[in-house]
Amino acid sequence: MANNTGDSSPMLGQLRLKMWLNKPMKVALSDGRTVVGTFLCTDCEPNIILGNTREFWLNAEGKLPPDDEARCIGLTMVPAKHIVSISTLDHQS
Repeated sequence: MANNTGDSSPMLGQLRLKMWLNKPMKVALSDGRTVVGTFLCTDCEPNIILGNTREFWLNAEGKLPPDDEARCIGLTMVPAKHIVSISTLDHQS
């Protein structure tokens, strides 16, 4: 029998994760770094896994520097405890 408690947040969370799959994502870390990569999955912690990841330090204005100042770090597991913020990047504009 279905659970009709009215709490659909786990289902909404799963839908949001599915929408993010294979999308470019920017993650701000607690030590001031920002990583940008393709969202691949999460684990049960919930750490996130990014592919084709580049690492940046924000400039004095708090913005990402040009791509040539990035360090390519490839496949990356970002521990949940170090995540400050997450945003998807829309390159269609």
